[in-house]
Amino acid sequence: MKDHLSRIEAWFEDHKQPDFSQFQNYQETYLKICYEPWLGINRNHLPLEHFSKILDCFCDLYDFWTQRFLEYGQPFDLQLWLYENKPIRNELVCAKVRNSGDLRDNYFRRCEEDRSFPAEFVSDRFDPSQFNWQLFYEADEQFEKIDNLSETDINNLLSNNYRQELIAEQRCFWKPTDYVWIGRKDLHSNALI
Repeated sequence: MKDHLSRIEAWFEDHKQPDFSQFQNYQETYLKICYEPWLGINRNHLPLEHFSKILDCFCDLYDFWTQRFLEYGQPFDLQLWLYENKPIRNELVCAKVRNSGDLRDNYFRRCEEDRSFPAEFVSDRFDPSQFNWQLFYEADEQFEKIDNLSETDINNLLSNNYRQELIAEQRCFWKPTDYVWIGRKDLHSNALI
């Protein structure tokens, strides 16, 4: 157990500096927690002590990255992604934007459900009230033309509760697979000073 906690601490120390070349070349950079044994066995849930430690590290890294990107001098949108059912997939994402204050919110589908922020995400050091949260769906998406769907495929999707909408003149079928809470801090808040 201590070995895993020390690996989380090493991961934290290794990622205090964002990857500015990735940010420049791909218009974004991101950070996931990637260490064994959880990814190797496709386990979505972590022991509570590890989950809390990772969440605390993401919160601290959010503040480190904010300072680094402010010093870098290009407009950015820094986001903390918390997956409600698959916390091993949590990420810190920084997208390049045109103007300071712009938000990039096209990663997921907006969720209109009225849901409470998960209590299990609160830890000794992680206070969700430091962030402004928006709720989105992670979704499995299939497109009629891109995925070469037959009428049988389409009927199967619809019978499995996929939703349907028109995007760029083709039908898209999608089904929520998880809830993603996206948090941002106000750049002028005391939490960043």
